[in-house]
Amino acid sequence: MLGPSLFGSGRSWGMLGAGLLAWGGLADPVIATQEAIDQPTDTTEIAELWDKVSPWLELALPWILLAISVFVLYTFIKGRQHRLHNTPRRPQTFTPEMGVLLFFGMYLMGVIAAGAAKKLFGLDQMTAGELMADPSAQVKLQGGFYLGQLLLLVVFLNLRRKPRRMGHDSRTSWFGAMLFGIGTLVLVWPICMSSGNVAAWAIRFVWGVEADPISHDLLNVFISSEKDVWFWSLVGCATLLPGIFEEIMYRGFLQESLSRLGINPWYSIGATSVLFALMHIGSVEPHALVSLFVLSLGFGWAYEKTGRLAAPITMHILFNVGNIALSMWLYGGEAAAS
Repeated sequence: MLGPSLFGSGRSWGMLGAGLLAWGGLADPVIATQEAIDQPTDTTEIAELWDKVSPWLELALPWILLAISVFVLYTFIKGRQHRLHNTPRRPQTFTPEMGVLLFFGMYLMGVIAAGAAKKLFGLDQMTAGELMADPSAQVKLQGGFYLGQLLLLVVFLNLRRKPRRMGHDSRTSWFGAMLFGIGTLVLVWPICMSSGNVAAWAIRFVWGVEADPISHDLLNVFISSEKDVWFWSLVGCATLLPGIFEEIMYRGFLQESLSRLGINPWYSIGATSVLFALMHIGSVEPHALVSLFVLSLGFGWAYEKTGRLAAPITMHILFNVGNIALSMWLYGGEAAAS
């Protein structure tokens, strides 16, 4: 999972809002005369407008996001969408105990396979910093990590028991679950951003530490790397693979197993989300852990409401894609200039 890249950074929101404003001004349709065509384009006015508006946007956008978040949460609770008593039944192909073992087994297999890939490709001579900054090394490590998890999944799929007949399948269709995931992400994203902002403000107030707007180590690689085949391979690995395999682990095995043990659905979602955030310690900034916890709550809720992993997988992939795209848009130019 790629940690939120913009949380806690007023400057980032200023750049985002002013960039949209400037783009909107440039995109206005006009009918140019020949005289205007012959004259060089003057962007001074746009630059001056940017400089004037940016400080106000830095102050206003986080509060606007917070207001949107409060409205979404109020509507969510008012509409009783938080109630998870009549969720779709899902086929049971493993026991709760087996599901917990599969969760930890997938993580362990990924670590072992990544270590094997490190030795196989001669990456064990590189420092941690060199590994993180090299897109080709990251592709090989992530490829090994998820290949190890895939092997365990293949073994499980061949050994799993047949699900008992459920009667009427009340789960949302796969396509409907994907659409549900997209809609849920639209609502959850501003809440994630606001929670990250609040966490960053708290850290700044208590410890006097400013939050890094690039809150995941891998995002710096995307910003500073050349756009070659390894770059685009890493984009694919960092967006698709975590979205699929992490959701199978956290929602498909862990959350599902906790629910089957008779634990309240929200307690199952909460416990899974705590572990989801904690597993990212060391790879994201502290304030982003709060955002990842909130995001994981959204993943878990979407899974419970639809009964399909397609919903959280879609949300996870799109969240990673959005983070990479926003980070490169806002900071890619600065990296190229330096």
